[in-house]
Amino acid sequence: MENKYSLVVDIPKFFTNEFQWFLQTVPGSIPFASDYGTHIKHAIQTKDAEIRRIEIENEINFFIHNFNNIYNSLVAVRAIKILSRENQSGGNSWLIEVEVVIEEEILTLRVESAE
Repeated sequence: MENKYSLVVDIPKFFTNEFQWFLQTVPGSIPFASDYGTHIKHAIQTKDAEIRRIEIENEINFFIHNFNNIYNSLVAVRAIKILSRENQSGGNSWLIEVEVVIEEEILTLRVESAE
């Protein structure tokens, strides 16, 4: 008997959706998954640039490590860049770029936040 159903999954799109969900979730907000989610909004507001960079990289690497544990190492991180620039109101705007490789396709995910 031939299977008439096939599962078509766009892995890069799936990863992007999961990453967005992770960024929007505060740790402790999902029952029985207290470590899922991120405090990246708080990390961006840290005054010390080196601590900020380490915290943000740790949050992103935590997500990708757990994603790979579940989905069999589909994602490889190429770079995490954290850029700061002054915005029009005189404050700082932060741009985080995460470059990943999924199935030989390079994706650049951007997260921007204004302080």
